[in-house]
Amino acid sequence: MRGYTSDGQGATLDRLLGAAAEAYEAGGHPAAAIAAGILRALPAPDLPPTGARPKALVDLDAALDGLDLDGFGTLLRDLAPRLPWVESSLPMPGPLVGRYSYVDIAGPDALIVTQDLGFGLYLQRRDTVYPAHAHAAEEFYVVLSGTAAWQKGDGAFSKQPPGRFIHHRPNERHAMTTGAEPLLAMWLWTGDLDETSYRIDGV
Repeated sequence: MRGYTSDGQGATLDRLLGAAAEAYEAGGHPAAAIAAGILRALPAPDLPPTGARPKALVDLDAALDGLDLDGFGTLLRDLAPRLPWVESSLPMPGPLVGRYSYVDIAGPDALIVTQDLGFGLYLQRRDTVYPAHAHAAEEFYVVLSGTAAWQKGDGAFSKQPPGRFIHHRPNERHAMTTGAEPLLAMWLWTGDLDETSYRIDGV
């Protein structure tokens, strides 16, 4: 039995890692399946005290209300408000500031320190455009709540409902835009995890 703490928080995070691994395996991509095995083997730590809440978290409750009431949805409703959500320290376009937040659950500078992958949750507020951006890491999203429109390269935006598995190749430009619903998703980085490779249009 690994990663359990007396107040049950570690057990909850442990279950999240297992549920995320199942979701990424179901996506059918070989790199995501390998990462799923790594997620399952990670130890679940104690959760740190929550700090200042980023502005984007005003939409977290609405995003959690949009989850299916299965075991995974119940797990996230309990865990997500207790996670250390942040906003990137990287330069961002002015209209995006305060409109998104994320949690680094596993990665080089995350709750669970590993050099093998990056994994966490992402929240984007309603009526928000996250401009086209790219990074060296290969990226896999699983949409949890909210039907946002996603774009790859210079292609058209297409709506992606909850449950959709989305793959971005290394250095592939992509963008997301929300309407009436906030977006809640899991993200996974594999390969080159160097955040200095991150580039966003207009910055």
